[in-house]
Amino acid sequence: MKSAVIAKLKQSPIPFILLYDIDDITSSEDILTSITSQGFQLVNYDDSIAFRYFFEKNFREKPDCNMKLVLRVTGRHSYIPYDIENSFYNITLSLKELFPGLSYSILKELDSELYDRLYRVYKYMGQNLSQRETLDFILKNLFGIYPETINKFTDLIKALIDFYYENDSLPQVVSDYLADLLMCKEDFKEYPVKKLLEGADSFFDYLQGQWEIFVKGLTNTLPIKSAVDFSHKDIKIYLGSLFEEGYLTPIQSDSIDNVPSWVHRGILIDELGQLKANYNNLLDRLYDTLDNITSYKDWLQAAKDWAEILVIYNDERIQGRLDEKAFISISDMLNSRFRTWLFDNYNLLPSLSYVRAPVMVHHIPWYINYRMGKDATQKAALIVVDGMALDDWLIISRYLNQNSSCRFEEKLCFAWIPTITSISRQAIFSGQIPRYFGKTIFSTSEDERHWKKFWAERGIRPDAIYYMRGIKHFNENGLRDIVENPKAKILGFVVNMIDDMVHGQQMLRAGLHQNLRLWMEKEGFKKFLQTLLERNFDVYITSDHGHVSSVGQGNLREGLAVDRAADRVRIYEQGKNYETALKRYKAYKWAGYGLPEEYNYIISDGCYSYGKDNEKNLTHGGISIEEVVVPFIHIRKEE
Repeated sequence: MKSAVIAKLKQSPIPFILLYDIDDITSSEDILTSITSQGFQLVNYDDSIAFRYFFEKNFREKPDCNMKLVLRVTGRHSYIPYDIENSFYNITLSLKELFPGLSYSILKELDSELYDRLYRVYKYMGQNLSQRETLDFILKNLFGIYPETINKFTDLIKALIDFYYENDSLPQVVSDYLADLLMCKEDFKEYPVKKLLEGADSFFDYLQGQWEIFVKGLTNTLPIKSAVDFSHKDIKIYLGSLFEEGYLTPIQSDSIDNVPSWVHRGILIDELGQLKANYNNLLDRLYDTLDNITSYKDWLQAAKDWAEILVIYNDERIQGRLDEKAFISISDMLNSRFRTWLFDNYNLLPSLSYVRAPVMVHHIPWYINYRMGKDATQKAALIVVDGMALDDWLIISRYLNQNSSCRFEEKLCFAWIPTITSISRQAIFSGQIPRYFGKTIFSTSEDERHWKKFWAERGIRPDAIYYMRGIKHFNENGLRDIVENPKAKILGFVVNMIDDMVHGQQMLRAGLHQNLRLWMEKEGFKKFLQTLLERNFDVYITSDHGHVSSVGQGNLREGLAVDRAADRVRIYEQGKNYETALKRYKAYKWAGYGLPEEYNYIISDGCYSYGKDNEKNLTHGGISIEEVVVPFIHIRKEE
């Protein structure tokens, strides 16, 4: 399909192309990469005023520019002013044209990243498939699941282990179709088929619970039998990998007497030994990931594994027992390769589809709005935990998993670079790339206005939209009034506790993790989440940026001060000399993708910051994977 899209774009006799992509076909990483590799610059049409400014400055004023501009119009922005439309060569892409024999209503429900794969397996045979036939074709040819071979519950477990190793979920319309097929069979009516098909998180959460029942049944501590037969040869063969790779977690047991030896891999006998084994397995997996990066999704997996490593590495119970050289080596490799990849690929991320999950933090309000429409929900609350890194979330989520009935749908997304609050958090609440809020780029005072404007433009009444910041203990004045207001439908909150901990932390990550555990034990956050869920809010949790352990390389007084803890970046107005920052310090100039062009962004290299010589701190503002990749969580009440 990539070649078909490129061929269409090359039909244009002029360098300015207006691409009507109402079906969002070009929002996949593969197709965007192909478009840019052919010399096209793709720009999303979000606002006529902002686009006019961008176009005049970058193209009209540079008539010798060789770049070919593709202005993409998606479904949410179908009206284009006449003068803009008349200045561009118009092209239309449609699913009906690319897949003439498949059901259009089904295709519209798929993620754009699936279209290229579908195009490779689809051949039009002159006949039109019904909705049901289209679903059957997709299920078998895209996902390798053949319902006719799934006749017993064990068959389903085996098929889903295979599937979730490579994918995190089925498209909802395909999942519903498979669930209906299976529930028609007598053998499946007693099992939670729909839950197993909700996604990898839900499936492995169920499998974890069943493993606990299975082990307790073997040790005679629970008089019931697990629904999953882990002793079956078709399932037992996967157990080693499931525990090694962290899909399942070994459980504690008082005794392993009379338990088969193959079960021991899933029983926690030596906790510290298990931590060390997990650490080594994660290192091996991370090395493998770094050698096989093909997509932004690979970096999300690398970030998750690295966060797990950081939690273990900073566990005081095992400090000094781990391979320190391996830790330093993988850290250097990780961030060096991540930096190289960001310079080559970061500019593509804003244009990727947010339908399955936000890819960048400014996609978040768009995604919430999309989910509300798709799930027919009326109320949503977004909690932005300022400065929360992914390893911080792991500490929080483990407490909530053990002490609440919440269920998480966990995703990751990219913060805006430089990773400072006024840029990345403003992007979250506005739904815009930073280029479009350049006048307020160094302020956090506009978040509330951005938030209310976004949702008012989506048709939400102003008296139903609320925003509050400065939350630390969840007993702040006015917070309860907002949550309990019967008119409230859209809530935006900023939690500042972690950012405050980072700023004042003397013991670096190990101290921060310990403080986080103490903070969670006060249960303010847990109770707040429970209150939101009880009042039927869909709850989303994210962060504007993370933080990294850094070493000062000397104070640099130049540049604009934008964030007292963002010592990894200095920002200079155009025309101001920034050579000192490059020559005297280990630093480089960031490309500035999506940022206001009035400034230059000079970022500390490696793990360095512009702080007191050799002083160690937790800081942000740079482009390490700990700062850039942040959690995005959809939290629901367990039914």
